Amino acid sequence: MDHLMMFADDPNAKDFIGVLSEYARAKKAYDTYVIGFLNCLRPDLRFHPTFFLFVGNKDEGEGGAVTGRLSCHDPAFKYII
Repeated sequence: MDHLMMFADDPNAKDFIGVLSEYARAKKAYDTYVIGFLNCLRPDLRFHPTFFLFVGNKDEGEGGAVTGRLSCHDPAFKYII
């Protein structure tokens, strides 16, 4: 993609590079937010993240926030009030 961006000012390539860039952004969003979350669905078709109320041992894959706030992973959610 970096190589193609060198031709972004070329009138013959401008439209193609624009479409390709838009496709790359859409594919990244699809892979991250659609496929990524579908991989975290449980058999009951719900998400069940793992919540942490403490700072765990990072070497053993445990989570937790240093600040003491609630954190979660698989999938990671951000709850906004």
